[in-house]
Amino acid sequence: MRAKGFRSAVIAAALSVVLCVGMLAGTTFAWFTDTVTSAGNIIAAGSLEAGLFYAEGWNGEDTAW
Repeated sequence: MRAKGFRSAVIAAALSVVLCVGMLAGTTFAWFTDTVTSAGNIIAAGSLEAGLFYAEGWNGEDTAW
């Protein structure tokens, strides 16, 4: 009885490994064979001005954010 349980555990583990390797290979294949075309896009440099506003006090009704 103990050998049968061990055998099924080994078979289940082997099938899990084969399934994971197959999914990894399929994902990698799909990733490297995918094609996308995009027209009219422009890459441009710009500037961004950002600042912080620190407020002290209670957030009440007459607080203007």
